[in-house]
Amino acid sequence: MRKKGFQGSKLKIGFWSALKAYTILNFDNFMKDIKDVDVSALNWLNKIPFEHWFRHMFDHQIKVENVTNNIAQSFNSWVRKYRSL
Repeated sequence: MRKKGFQGSKLKIGFWSALKAYTILNFDNFMKDIKDVDVSALNWLNKIPFEHWFRHMFDHQIKVENVTNNIAQSFNSWVRKYRSL
């Protein structure tokens, strides 16, 4: 969440809990908790498509929680020998 607009540990905990929820029921409960703390935060989150940040909406073919981009690692290993130049 944006630190400027929405602050507080309850919002942070609610957001991360909703983000990591595996079921729609748990997600709805965490979103209700966010609404109880700050309705404007809930409205802001609802503008973001759920499939972009809600775990339950992710493709079920994905088997790991963390997806990294290996191109940066490949580039860094290639450029390592040229860094001292």
